[in-house]
Amino acid sequence: MRTYKVRSEAEFMERVKQGDAKLASIICNAITANLDSTKKHVYIVSVEMEDEEEFYDLTCNPEEFIVTLEKNLKVLVDNELYEQCREVVEAIKHLKQKEISYEKSN
Repeated sequence: MRTYKVRSEAEFMERVKQGDAKLASIICNAITANLDSTKKHVYIVSVEMEDEEEFYDLTCNPEEFIVTLEKNLKVLVDNELYEQCREVVEAIKHLKQKEISYEKSN
């Protein structure tokens, strides 16, 4: 179980808004490790809000993988994490091809 620590919900929201590279990397790694998951929700990370002494589990529905990867890819590019960008682009291609194959079979 991976933990992402922040002081408060406000700090977490600001990091998301500003495009935090560490969080984007965690999200992309979790999704790429679960590309073919059949789970309804895939665990991403536990967010610890130290001031509130609370933990929240961040999950992602597989139906949202592509859009989530695309949004976080922008953060990775902005932070020049090009090796991970390549992996994310390949994951997006895989998911889009999977969608096309599924549509053709139905």
